Amino acid sequence: MFAPRKLLLPVLAGSLLWLGGCGSAPSIPSDKMASVETAIASAKDKEAQNYAAVELQKAEDKLAQAKQLAAQEEMEQASLLLEQALADARLAESKADAARIQKQKQEMKDTVDTLKKEVNRK
Repeated sequence: MFAPRKLLLPVLAGSLLWLGGCGSAPSIPSDKMASVETAIASAKDKEAQNYAAVELQKAEDKLAQAKQLAAQEEMEQASLLLEQALADARLAESKADAARIQKQKQEMKDTVDTLKKEVNRK
């Protein structure tokens, strides 16, 4: 009878640890949510709504869905959507940057062409 008591303590301790792990729902780190919101704001600051509206909208939609899933305690799906939203927001920002650079390049080219025409007239 002495041997089962020696096993009882480790079994109880292991059971408590296992039950404790099951009882707590995983949560989405607030910094992950904040990163997505910051990335979306940054994309908007760079006028992504004009140059990458689809990607920006995807990021905003996925963020909203992630918030809904988190409220329903669907943390794995919410976390996955946050990662996708972050990627979409960064893509929107990059596309906006590229479009603005292309626009500036064209404006500079037009200015140079105008100057060349002025020089050739004289």
